[in-house]
Amino acid sequence: YPTRQNAKFCCRACGLQKWRERRKEREEETKAELKNQIQILKDAGLPATLEEYQIQKQNRLASIEKEKNREVIMGGNNVIKFLKARRRFDSSTKNKIGDIRFNLSYQENGSITDWGKFEIEKISDRRYVVIW
Repeated sequence: YPTRQNAKFCCRACGLQKWRERRKEREEETKAELKNQIQILKDAGLPATLEEYQIQKQNRLASIEKEKNREVIMGGNNVIKFLKARRRFDSSTKNKIGDIRFNLSYQENGSITDWGKFEIEKISDRRYVVIW
């Protein structure tokens, strides 16, 4: 029993023993909570282990590699500059740069214009996605 009124334990050894017992209880509670969280993740279809996360990350990187031929560009003139820099104009579309500029300005949001080697999708008033 403690000797003072404000003391919880009689000595330091009893305090350490209680701390060790409580630590074991906390570890068990943490393990149970972790198992519940893992089950929630699995039910939601999310990765529950590090290995599953790494596999999903590799799959995402592979899908990004497949979509590497997409570029989001601000402004119609920048689209033309981008295509000139990438040498995406073949001989049949070189003469149609004016038509491309005209179509970019009057293209509706969400529509895609096909120009042979590349496509231009208008996302918003000034944003375009060039797909080649």
